[in-house]
Amino acid sequence: MTDHTDRSIWDYRNNLCFDEPLETGDERLVELSRARGDYSRERLYRQLGVDTEQDRLRNIPRGQYLLFGGHCGCGKSTELRIMAKHLGHPDRFFVVFIDALKSLDVNNLKYRLKKNYNMLLILKILFYWTKA
Repeated sequence: MTDHTDRSIWDYRNNLCFDEPLETGDERLVELSRARGDYSRERLYRQLGVDTEQDRLRNIPRGQYLLFGGHCGCGKSTELRIMAKHLGHPDRFFVVFIDALKSLDVNNLKYRLKKNYNMLLILKILFYWTKA
């Protein structure tokens, strides 16, 4: 464990970055599941059809959308990365992670959002498929 006792509050403030999602192995990642009220990854996995005891997909959800909401920097993208690492397995799902803010022109989404997103998804799948 890293000793950070020699740092001041200003050091932490200078290193704080709300627009940078943490990767699953990042030393700054702190497990806060107990502080999240009734949110639970296990319940979300079950909603997605994943048997958490046998750790495999039981039934494929059809036409289901999940929304993560919260203020900037609260951990939405970090939580999605944690879930993607767990769900991205041959016995569960093929996960494609898309950062829409980095990949789409947010100033030009009014009429072409679905078209832009679908094309982006196709390109990401082809990219992952050719890397494998």
